[in-house]
Amino acid sequence: MKLPPLTFISVILVLFLPVTALSQVSGWQWRNPAPQGNDLYKVIFTDSLTGFAVGGYGTMLNTLDGGRTWDQLPGITGDTLSSIAALANGTLFALGLQGKLLKSVDHGSSWKKINTVPGLDSLSFYDISFFKNDTGYIVGDGHLVLKTTDGGDSWQLIHREKGAFPYSTIASISPAAAIATGPEFGLSKTTDGGITWKYIGPGTPSHVFSAFFTSVDTGYCSGIISDSLGGHNGFICKTTNGGSSWNRLAVDTSKEYNYLYFTTPSEGFVLGDGHLYKTINGGQSWMPTGNMDLTGVWSLCFPTATAGCGVGALGKVCMTHDGGITWDDLRKGFRDDINYITFPGADTGFIACNTRVMKTNDGGNNWFTVDSLSGSWVRRIAFGSPEAGMIIKSDNAYNYYISSTRDGGKSWHDSLFNGKSLLDLNFPSANTAYVLYLSTGEVGVLMTKDGGLNWSTTVFSGFSPSYLYFINRDTGFVRGVAWNNSVLYKTKNGGLTWEQKTLPYPVGSDFYTGGKIFFTGNETGYMLGTSVDTVTKKYFPLLLKTTDAGESWHYLPRSPQLADCELRDAFFLKADTGFVTGVHWIYINNGASSEGTILETCDGGKNWEFQIHKTSNNLNGITFINNSTGFAVGAGGTILGTSTRGDLPSGIPAIIVNAGRSLRVFPNPATGLVTFSMNFSETGPFYIRFFDIHGKLARTNIHGFKANRQDYFSCPVAGLEPGLYVYTLHIGNLLYTGKLLKQ
Repeated sequence: MKLPPLTFISVILVLFLPVTALSQVSGWQWRNPAPQGNDLYKVIFTDSLTGFAVGGYGTMLNTLDGGRTWDQLPGITGDTLSSIAALANGTLFALGLQGKLLKSVDHGSSWKKINTVPGLDSLSFYDISFFKNDTGYIVGDGHLVLKTTDGGDSWQLIHREKGAFPYSTIASISPAAAIATGPEFGLSKTTDGGITWKYIGPGTPSHVFSAFFTSVDTGYCSGIISDSLGGHNGFICKTTNGGSSWNRLAVDTSKEYNYLYFTTPSEGFVLGDGHLYKTINGGQSWMPTGNMDLTGVWSLCFPTATAGCGVGALGKVCMTHDGGITWDDLRKGFRDDINYITFPGADTGFIACNTRVMKTNDGGNNWFTVDSLSGSWVRRIAFGSPEAGMIIKSDNAYNYYISSTRDGGKSWHDSLFNGKSLLDLNFPSANTAYVLYLSTGEVGVLMTKDGGLNWSTTVFSGFSPSYLYFINRDTGFVRGVAWNNSVLYKTKNGGLTWEQKTLPYPVGSDFYTGGKIFFTGNETGYMLGTSVDTVTKKYFPLLLKTTDAGESWHYLPRSPQLADCELRDAFFLKADTGFVTGVHWIYINNGASSEGTILETCDGGKNWEFQIHKTSNNLNGITFINNSTGFAVGAGGTILGTSTRGDLPSGIPAIIVNAGRSLRVFPNPATGLVTFSMNFSETGPFYIRFFDIHGKLARTNIHGFKANRQDYFSCPVAGLEPGLYVYTLHIGNLLYTGKLLKQ
């Protein structure tokens, strides 16, 4: 009998992951990598062909061909899903943060939320395990243990210790016995159905990252044990008596072993520091195997003796079909961190990664490398036209160059600027460019009027420079910091002379540092900045605004949605409508984690609303090529795209309410699957029809019988041509209608 593993990634979830939620109704879609780039924490297979993976912010992936291809399922929660389990009868359970428990009885085609125990919504669930089809456990915060004896139809709280470390993983090994792990305490076991728990090893103080039982008696665990000198040693232990005693196996103790998986009682795998090790003799010896660095893989599953799948950081999905010898990374696209994005033309765009520049000629659908900067780092990028552009780059010796192109990136010319650290770049027209620099004892701006053939210099002093921005060829700004205060200079004559402007000091702040500047025209502009609260001592973003071309500035009121956000870029479509993107910091257990965020204002920055509230990857840049089409970029090759200004298209409701009933439809726009969430009392047969804008019936989906007050179901729309559709949902004599945009 093969029992489910206890996992290392649950410990990561316990310590670092945020607990806030995201609306799945969103106008932003993953463009790179494919199918998505959020972290994945658990993968399972229900048979040799069908598998599921869950992860950050409600991500669900599904494969129907043994892991060769994966599709993203429309989620019904924005909270991180930490684990998933399958019963032999086809029922699936997925759970995660904020007490979320989801259930599917149709092999993952549709999901609905299960209510467990009142009052647990603020807690997080980390793992779930079943013994056969009836008895199951959920573990979470504060040694929380929930139990079901009816296959998950109902759950009871049977154990909890407020203030205790969480149980992060659980494995059911018999109807009455289960073993849990958690940070700081190793393994605990119950033999009375979860009422009492007893520590069973493998040694203290220890961190058990993974455990796997091949039978009721035989099991393995791996992790680290602290030594007397403050360091730690990796270990793999084995038990043959249900955990009563453990034997340390002979392994390299310099590695951290964080995930175990056994395909037979004698053959198994363990991940250690990005390497895969295999045993064929029940753990007596372990040999390295695999052709691929598996760093960032957090979960393994082998549906057959030869086919295996690993998932992990930044949406990583890798497969082996020869028992772990060779692995393929199935993600499509690139995974370089993206720091800047610019579109000098409607279809022509450029992104700056750490060590290369990439280009699109088709409006962001496809990207290709135009300059691979081996041994150099891209610091800034700017284009004055689709053909004319520049990048700032530096080599390993910190020599700075301006690399310019006049043919859209086909060829580049380097100019070395000895003794100068080039900080920022602005290209307001095809031939005019400005570069901000710092050198020993001086701050300056380099200026060219001929596309970089000749340069002149203006010198400042007395402050540390940070950003440069030009509204047009003549009017621009230099921003920096002096004595913990933001400093701003303005030019009206193309950099020949500069005048210092007064900036307000924010109330309730210890100090204020400057960030990027963005103008929506010649008069209205915004500045991004960061302050430290005088009371909480936490960082908070600060926005300044001008309506007189930067002659005077005032700071906008603090918006609660911007709390703990680090703003990295901004783009305004018009004076009162704009977007900011960056990082949202989460402070948990004396530590911090971060996630990307996009916010929109429609009233000139007074109030902000989340669009993509959470994505696993930090976001560094945002731009729009027209009033509806935009891109946000960030870590791990993240490219998010929208064709609806980040919102649902005008007239397409996220929720339709009719006489106390509600119907939620998401995602909208849709590509492959669309989910309908119903919350009303009517039951009976139902079906959905899609009509095109001319009233022609395009598709009918029959979904059978609605039995519960709240139901979720998904239907495929991949066969529909892109465009706007009207859908009708029929239940008995009732009719619900709405609009759906198919991309």
